[in-house]
Amino acid sequence: MKIKNKIILLVSIVFVITILISVKHHSEEDEVRAYSGNAYSFTEVDKYNVTLKDGVFKGSAEGFNGNITVEMSVEDGSIVGIRVTDHNENETIAKQALNSIPKEIVKNQTFNVDSVSSATKTSNGIKNAVKDCIKQAGGNPNDY
Repeated sequence: MKIKNKIILLVSIVFVITILISVKHHSEEDEVRAYSGNAYSFTEVDKYNVTLKDGVFKGSAEGFNGNITVEMSVEDGSIVGIRVTDHNENETIAKQALNSIPKEIVKNQTFNVDSVSSATKTSNGIKNAVKDCIKQAGGNPNDY
């Protein structure tokens, strides 16, 4: 009887170790997938060899309190800078969106970034203004 209990215990330990290794392996894959998800659109753009014309492009779109105007800089076919040049948004509510959305777009080379909660219309206005710039730079917004 003691041998049977030892075998059951050993099998249980091996089973637990296998589960732990599997969970760790999957979490590492998820981290890689999450990181790749941030760069996904940039990879897709490169895959199809789509590039933007170099230059500075100005675009506008509707925010919460009127138009939001941005300037997008392109060098070597990549977005290197975005600056909000004009808006009528409430500074207190929209501050985070006005600062973070342009940075995230440049970092990820896509306007498909998360909106700032409580400033969704401002976030979308910035993203749509960038979409306008992409068109002017000869790009197809669907590729970004």
